[in-house]
Amino acid sequence: QYNIKDNSSKEFYSNVNKYKLVEISKKQLELLKKRVLTEHLRFLIFSGGEVLLSEHNYKIMQYLLEMGYYNMEVHITTNGTTKIKDAWLESANKFKQFNLEVSIDGAGSVYNYIRAGGDWNTLIDVITYTKQVAPKINWMFNYVAQALNAHSIKNDKEQIMDLFPFKGEFNDYISVCHTDPEDSYAVIHPEFRKKYGIEHWADTFEYDPTIFAKFMRKQSWLDNMHGTNLEELNPDFFNENVYPKQAIDEYRRLRN
Repeated sequence: QYNIKDNSSKEFYSNVNKYKLVEISKKQLELLKKRVLTEHLRFLIFSGGEVLLSEHNYKIMQYLLEMGYYNMEVHITTNGTTKIKDAWLESANKFKQFNLEVSIDGAGSVYNYIRAGGDWNTLIDVITYTKQVAPKINWMFNYVAQALNAHSIKNDKEQIMDLFPFKGEFNDYISVCHTDPEDSYAVIHPEFRKKYGIEHWADTFEYDPTIFAKFMRKQSWLDNMHGTNLEELNPDFFNENVYPKQAIDEYRRLRN
């Protein structure tokens, strides 16, 4: 939020105030304890924002532990940057089932680019630590297939699957980005879809040079904000024999 306020854009995320994190009130928490957080509760999901940093989420877990309400399945979505500890760690080892779903859209430098401010090596350390202190956790992850990781999906698959202690197919944990066209496979030219081996994921997306131009403007804004560089991530986006030169030139012009 601070980054966006300091690097405002009329085209992207202009209304930064609508992205505020709102915690529940004390009155709402007491109502939850009375009506929802009871011995009859069997399934509880925490998602949105970074769950493990929410004060009220933590209070909910503390309350459930104090009451001894362990007979439930808890599902947490996290970006994997925060170590599990205290009430979260205790609940991971006591509850009937504890699912930990990590949002992870790339490996190595791709991860660092997409999740600006994050660090792949830190993620590995957090996951390794969590496996040691909470061996009962049921692991999951969600990989959003998008324009920024289209070129690296094969490498991402190998590195990500090595992180988690379960048997399963990588494809079972993929969701394909549709919500923002400029982040989707709509910006990947058919020539590169074949090169990346993503034809089966991209067959419902029609390549659109206009959307590609918007993608390049968006990435120039984000690169300025985060000090990143799209050309270093994937030089293919700057191939003037495939992509429109005007869009490439605009990206470079908008970069500080």
